[in-house]
Amino acid sequence: MLKKAFSRITQSFKVRNDELNAKLAQKETISPSDEHWLDHKGNTIDEERIIETLEATSDYERGVEALDEPGKAIVRKLRE
Repeated sequence: MLKKAFSRITQSFKVRNDELNAKLAQKETISPSDEHWLDHKGNTIDEERIIETLEATSDYERGVEALDEPGKAIVRKLRE
C-alpha cells in the first residue's frame, strides 16, 4: 500500500521536478518558491528511505512502531 502511494506521489511530482532540474542543469535561476518545493515537498528521499526500512523488517507493524516521529508521520501521509 505504501509503495503504491509513493509511486503516485512521485508520478505526480515528476513533470515539475524534471522541469526544475533541467533549468538548474542549464544554470538557469528558479524562483525561491520552486527552490523551496524541490527541497521540501518535491524531495521524496525520506519517503523512499522509510519504505526501504519497512521492507527490510520481518514484521511491518513492529517496523512502524520502531520509526521515529517524522518516520511515523511519513507513513501516515502515505496511508492517506
